[in-house]
Amino acid sequence: AGASGGSVSPATVATDASGLASATWVLGGAAGAQAVDASVVGGTLAVQFTASAVSGPASRLTRFSGEPQSAPVGTALPDSLVVRVEDGFGNPVAGVTVGWEAAGGTISPATVVSGSDGLAAARRILGAAAGEQTAVASAVGLAGSPLTFTHTAVPGTAASLVLISGSGQRGTAGQVLAAPLVVRLVDESGNGIPSQAVTWIVATGGGSVEPGTGQTDADGMASAQWTLGPSNGDNT
Repeated sequence: AGASGGSVSPATVATDASGLASATWVLGGAAGAQAVDASVVGGTLAVQFTASAVSGPASRLTRFSGEPQSAPVGTALPDSLVVRVEDGFGNPVAGVTVGWEAAGGTISPATVVSGSDGLAAARRILGAAAGEQTAVASAVGLAGSPLTFTHTAVPGTAASLVLISGSGQRGTAGQVLAAPLVVRLVDESGNGIPSQAVTWIVATGGGSVEPGTGQTDADGMASAQWTLGPSNGDNT
């Protein structure tokens, strides 16, 4: 047997009265062309037998590509999610139906038939919630099924700055207000946007705000301490 493995039995056999010799050939595990050489022991005469090995029955479902990935909420991942259907020797198997389901967002098509390379791919569009999202590929009766793909949805473009708390307080002129001023920077789906600069500016009444510019935290929040101006009256 050649590089594809397999076996021939018996390994050595004597010719019969008609000069014939036979053996049983068990193909190796790799799909494709395989070969066996027969040669006269101690001589130079030889012939080669060839055969084509095809994939066996579908045995398992494996993850081929598509993880890890990230994209803004509500958008498609850069690359498709891809699984591979294989036989017991790892050869690709065509014609197997693979189902796809998504937790949040969408995935299409919902079912895909594996191609000649054993691959089945689907396009993933993330849901509106920032954070970890998942999609599952499954094929009935195969080892490894279901397979879960995990991706990260990051917040989209900043859409609004929301006043969270700190407005409407009363305090002594020239003193720091008891509660900080808090705002939240969010995208169109309400996800907080981290690591963005927020600037605080005293509009009326004098006084000061510390810090003058701060960064939003992991949830899109930014806060500052407000020291009121020296005179009684409204401050903004």
